[in-house]
Amino acid sequence: TKTEVKQIAKRAGLSIAFKPSQDICFISEKNYRAFLSQRLSSVPGEFVDAQGVILGRHQGIVFYTIGQRHGLGLASGKPLYVIRIEPEHNKIVLGDKRELYSQKVTAQKLNWVAGKPLPGPITAAAKIRYKSREAAANLFPKEDYANICFLEPQRAVTPGQAIVFYKGDEVLGGGIISNGEIKMQNDRAKFKNEVLLHFEL
Repeated sequence: TKTEVKQIAKRAGLSIAFKPSQDICFISEKNYRAFLSQRLSSVPGEFVDAQGVILGRHQGIVFYTIGQRHGLGLASGKPLYVIRIEPEHNKIVLGDKRELYSQKVTAQKLNWVAGKPLPGPITAAAKIRYKSREAAANLFPKEDYANICFLEPQRAVTPGQAIVFYKGDEVLGGGIISNGEIKMQNDRAKFKNEVLLHFEL
């Protein structure tokens, strides 16, 4: 837990043990957009679907996150979710709930506890956000990146967030998610067969 880590840091005499938590998560949802508006320039752009069809206009990509459904400001006959953000085009891709799930992920900026990439492939557990559960995955470590194949689809895999790898209680390492390939949930059985056949990204 966070408390246990702070206690270990304190015993080791590390200054981080006394550092208070300060992050954007301490800003209430009501004031979140106002906080960002005061500090970041936002450029309105287009909402599009996976085929590139324009669905409407967004207020700026800084105000949206993968998996978001509410606050889009769109009238639609079905629920729409943010499934991808394309900052290079200033576009936000919307889709249905199924399109939020990914089974293949690439991570970069890796940090291995052993100090070097582990020989792969590795069967381990991976966690894509602090609130999510560990999920079984096959890891294919490379020199400066790793491909991760989840056995079950993961919801709202977000580029820029951390992914951490575990073997039981041991932390193997982690990295930063660089992309998550969208896969429909009904492809689950097919994907499992690919993994069993030593499928590698």
